[in-house]
Amino acid sequence: SLRLSPKEEFTIVVKTNYRFILYGVLVLVLLIFLYFMFKNPLVIVKRSEHVRATDQGLQEVSVVLTVTNRSNKEYHKVQVFDKIPKLLRLSHSVDQTFKPIKTIHTATGDIASWEFDVTPKEERIITYRLTPKLAIIGDLRLPRAQVKFYEGGHLVKVNSNELDISTSKWVTPREAEEQAKLDQYNRDHEEF
Repeated sequence: SLRLSPKEEFTIVVKTNYRFILYGVLVLVLLIFLYFMFKNPLVIVKRSEHVRATDQGLQEVSVVLTVTNRSNKEYHKVQVFDKIPKLLRLSHSVDQTFKPIKTIHTATGDIASWEFDVTPKEERIITYRLTPKLAIIGDLRLPRAQVKFYEGGHLVKVNSNELDISTSKWVTPREAEEQAKLDQYNRDHEEF
């Protein structure tokens, strides 16, 4: 402990080093810059809607592919590919948002493809229905969809998530119809 007499002075100098905080902020800014520099401008998400199953198994499933342009650039001839396993068939129904430009048949299933242009910040939604060729009871995993486009003369490929479909909860046709009505009501009354 320090004792001071009257009229005596003692100076304490405290130095604080802010370099580490500065270095941390600079690294954070660099990481944010690199993230925005290398993130994919187009993103694809795969989900299911209206899974209809009975005690005999899967009857029908609607698949929704959402392609989002997160950038301020326009992309031309964006291609989307989705593999449909051999157990399932692409149903060419009237409620599709737009039909595939081509469907290729392979030994392991079909590959449906779409092509379109996307403007900045645009979101494209592709909806199609799948019906089983055989009874499918239990869980089913649909493979990843893929979007291909050119960025600065280079081909870029972006994959979606895989899609797990479960038929363990059986739904009667009446329940499926009621759920479809409820979903439509909710879509019609969404607030923006």
